[in-house]
Amino acid sequence: MEKLRIGVIGVGARGMCNARALNARPDVELVGTCDLRQCQLDRCDQEGLAGQRFRDYRELLDQGLDAVCIN
Repeated sequence: MEKLRIGVIGVGARGMCNARALNARPDVELVGTCDLRQCQLDRCDQEGLAGQRFRDYRELLDQGLDAVCIN
């Protein structure tokens, strides 16, 4: 089965919870996370979340996603 390619925009409290849940799913590829605050993106790295980091949501959307989780 092909994995769903998903991005997460906004990784504050709720977004981080959603990103963790998506990252743990075997049927999902977490392509990247996006937030205006670099400290939140650094936190994604510290937690070992998959994917790239973006400060501009348009760059994340250019990654050929199947879906986006907006928080």
